[in-house]
This record gives sequence, structure tokens and C-alpha cells, in this order.
Amino acid sequence: MALILAAAGTAAISGPPQEQENVAAGAAKHPIDAWLEECTAKDESTAGQLACLATAYGKWDAELNRVYQELMNKLPEDSRPALKAAQVAWLKHRDEEFKLLAALYDPLDGTMYGLMKTADRVDIVRKRALELSSYLDVLENK
Repeated sequence: MALILAAAGTAAISGPPQEQENVAAGAAKHPIDAWLEECTAKDESTAGQLACLATAYGKWDAELNRVYQELMNKLPEDSRPALKAAQVAWLKHRDEEFKLLAALYDPLDGTMYGLMKTADRVDIVRKRALELSSYLDVLENK
């Protein structure tokens, strides 16, 4: 699991510029990241880690949908089609990335590869949620 959390830490630093600054400045973790870290610390078994990651995926997916809706509501009406088109394109990209992850990890032997695939899936959705959140911050702080 240390490998998974190390990868998550790297992902946090490679996020949007605002997030990179927050990580560099030692800002608080996103509540979902903090929850995942706490969850994985409680049960280090493979099954426990997978359960934590699956729940984190659901939390990030819900956050992504929440932020998307909020951003859609705050954008001027004539800008909304651009967001919708970008999100549809991202969903296609996400699905292709998930296929790639399956092609990469599924043939490999060892339970750690399932954890790595699931963590990578979480990270893809996490990054998009944070990206949309940074766009929302622009609108709220103009």
C-alpha cells in the first residue's frame, strides 16, 4: 500500500497549478484524500485496500459530478455548450484510459496490480474533479 499512497502523493503534486501550490505550501489535503489515507491505514489487507479505493472512486465521481453541475450553473448560458463538449470528450478519454489500464494490468500476476489499476482509475477521476474545481474557483474569485 505504501506504493499506492506514494503514487497518490505524486498525483497530488502533478495536479492543477493551484493544487501544486497548495501541496508545496503544505495546505490541507482534500477531504476525500484524507479519508482515503485514513481508510487504507485501518486495513492494510488487499481486500481492505481495494474496498477503500472503490469507495474513494465513488466519492471522487460524486465530487466530479457535483462540481460539474455547479460550474454549469455558474457559467454564462452561452459558455455552457463548451463545458458540456469538453466533459463529453473527457468521458471518452477516461473510458479509453480505463481500457488501457485493463490492458496493462490485467495480464500481470499479483494482487498489487489490481490495487495499482484501481488507484490509477481513482487518480484519473480525481484529477478531473480538481481541474473542474479550479475552473469554478476562477468564476467565484473574479
